[in-house]
Amino acid sequence: MPRAISLAALAVIALVMGVLLPASPLSGTAASAATTETTLTATAATWTTSRKPTTPHGNLPYLSATSSQDRTYVKFDGSALRGQKIVSAKLVLQVAASSATKPGVVVYPASTSWTERSLTHVNRPKDSKVRLNSVSPQARSHKTLTVPLKNLSTLSSKGAFALRVQYSQRSVPTTYVATGPRAPRLIVTVQSPVSSSKTTTPAPSTTAPTTTAPTPAPTPTAPTTAPSTTTAPSTTTAQSTTTTTTTTAAPAAASDKKVFAHYFPPYPLSFDNKPADSDYYTRNYLTVGGEGGIHAEYGGLLRDRPIAVGQSSSPTWKIDNLRTEIRQAKAGGIDGFVVDIMNIEGLNWETTKNLFIAAEKEGFKVVPMIDGTATISRLTPAQVASAIASLYRSPAAFKSGTDYLLSSFKAEGPGAAWFKQVIDLLETKHGVPISFQAVFLSAGSTNMTAFAPISDSFGNWGARSPQAINSLPVYDAQAEKYGKDWMEPVAPQDMRPRSGVYAEAGNTEALRAGWAKAIRDDAEYVQMVTWNDYSESSQFAPSGSHGTAFLEISRYYSDWFHTGSAPQITTDKLFVTHREHFANAAVAVKHDPITPTLSGSPGTPRDTVEALVFLTAPATVEITVGGVKSTFSAKAGVSAFTAPLRLGTVQAKIIRNGTAVKAAASPYKVVATPEVQDLQYYAVTGK
Repeated sequence: MPRAISLAALAVIALVMGVLLPASPLSGTAASAATTETTLTATAATWTTSRKPTTPHGNLPYLSATSSQDRTYVKFDGSALRGQKIVSAKLVLQVAASSATKPGVVVYPASTSWTERSLTHVNRPKDSKVRLNSVSPQARSHKTLTVPLKNLSTLSSKGAFALRVQYSQRSVPTTYVATGPRAPRLIVTVQSPVSSSKTTTPAPSTTAPTTTAPTPAPTPTAPTTAPSTTTAPSTTTAQSTTTTTTTTAAPAAASDKKVFAHYFPPYPLSFDNKPADSDYYTRNYLTVGGEGGIHAEYGGLLRDRPIAVGQSSSPTWKIDNLRTEIRQAKAGGIDGFVVDIMNIEGLNWETTKNLFIAAEKEGFKVVPMIDGTATISRLTPAQVASAIASLYRSPAAFKSGTDYLLSSFKAEGPGAAWFKQVIDLLETKHGVPISFQAVFLSAGSTNMTAFAPISDSFGNWGARSPQAINSLPVYDAQAEKYGKDWMEPVAPQDMRPRSGVYAEAGNTEALRAGWAKAIRDDAEYVQMVTWNDYSESSQFAPSGSHGTAFLEISRYYSDWFHTGSAPQITTDKLFVTHREHFANAAVAVKHDPITPTLSGSPGTPRDTVEALVFLTAPATVEITVGGVKSTFSAKAGVSAFTAPLRLGTVQAKIIRNGTAVKAAASPYKVVATPEVQDLQYYAVTGK
């Protein structure tokens, strides 16, 4: 606004807009106070009960609160409020189940001297009688509960504080969601005085940091030649056509390129060491009414699970299971896990620490990945650095040269300044030299420029449809302009029931397109996204829905990526992928629809059966769907063929000289009316 406009004129404009104009810093009058609303997510949440006085419940995904027996405890970190005055606060809880007929939620302050893993009824903090809420809402199953807090004196804007929740109506069980996006949170309004001194906002610096390259030029054109002298893997698939790569080149010498898989601690092989037919996955995650029905609105939390390991008598069964996963990953050509760290306490943190122990025993490597969307990103850099430093004491921690690799998810979330503090503390206070890898949710010049001074490599979470993958820029070339390495994402598919979205992967097209881009663009790292995030159906890990198929397919491309040359095909292989129902099928159990709109870009659903073959010599590929047979001629190498999806059974064969050398009969029958929507691709490996 031009300086010639007077303060009086500004006031008139403000009044016309219905806004009270704050006193100008130039006017000499007292400054007003600004208010800001911030949401704090619980850093820890658990409960105790007199029915099991010595049992901790921090490993459970729900909380329980009653009038006397059960107490819920929730911990928050107020340091993000930077010492500002708290003027209002609302506790938000997601009710899983309740039989309450009257209002009764009561909130008290609690000591912070407890952890999720150790808190029990016996060692619980002394019960405070100071009630923090004057209004007691009524809990209703599957509803969000908001509890305004009036007594704010025990809430801290400088550090940790905790709350105790109970329900005053007697003999009424009430449970709340403990984890995930519906975990307890506190909406806080803070007030900080506006400075009365004259301030000026500095103009953006025009001088690039000494370690930062100039702003990159417009996106370069993708190279038309593949790495080395071999042809890049094909990424196109069409019915009755062949896309073939002959792979006879001898493997080149191994390089420094690394393939990591994203490990997601919330989904281990087993939660409770029970048989598969009665374990937590079966009882709660794969059923519509699981966990008290909190997932019913989207048809259940998951559509797939890890291949069950059965019940173990070993006291170290959790570490044993992690060792199993590591052996599976190594067999798939994976160099290590990047483990998603969401918090520094609780069950997921325990799994992370156990993963390092298991990796030590298996000669495997692990990279800590700070999740920029989770609780850990709202802790202080000192808290984070101290916890992460403990992981680097393990010989399983991956080193890039002489430095320990630290990765991130959505680095732009907490921002470069926050990560710089974490890195500085790791290096100066804890003596851990760091090579930082900034993995963005949205890569581009803005984020690359911001993180260039503190990073050695960049990455992107990536696209999940073949069309989107093939239209992405050559980020590796952009990263090189900053002097950084690049980590390319590769994923088999992405389908999220809870969010109601999926990406059309086109059978294995998205998987092959991702690997092709990593090889073609000559990236330094690959992140297989993910190893085991079953809530997004993006897992490579052996599972009930696709066995080892996605891992076996990726082993071929992983070897190519590592060596720079396409591996020689010495054994015929056949992989069949299809869905169990048509994309637009009506469901038996009504729930929120899952649409092909992941990342905000509508996609076109595809109803096809695909046979992906790796052939030592030419052969005939036969696909039979619902009794209808389709036949294709295939050359030696890698080819993909599709046939229309039909109701009934799915089979495929590789036939050579009149004999079936490989055959796959899918156990997944295509039905007209599924129980719930399941837009993931199932996969079968030929025998």
